[in-house]
Amino acid sequence: MAPKTTPPKSYTEAWAPRPPSGDMWTARPWVHPSARLEEGRLQRKRVPRTSHATFEPAAGRDPIATLEAQEADRLPDLVPLRHARMAESPFANYPGHPRGDGGRPRDDAPHGHHRAGER
Repeated sequence: MAPKTTPPKSYTEAWAPRPPSGDMWTARPWVHPSARLEEGRLQRKRVPRTSHATFEPAAGRDPIATLEAQEADRLPDLVPLRHARMAESPFANYPGHPRGDGGRPRDDAPHGHHRAGER
């Protein structure tokens, strides 16, 4: 039989954010959501969205050289497929893209080609 617990006084109390309890590892220290919200507001004041329009790429930046360096360790047969997808959308290989696969192989990829850890 499960131990009896007292029910929370309200749903708000039951769903209130609490830091992890016990000996639990987290990727970063736990911060209350309201503190994260306030920090985000302060950062937005420091870097407003309108400032993104003044973006200046770093001197010596060469996107083509970056892509060629990435292709050095890729399967040569799949490089043209990658180029076709990038021509469709420059963000096609990013997670969250409307294509919805985050760059994972699709049905049109040759059988047997998987990213490490995928099957």
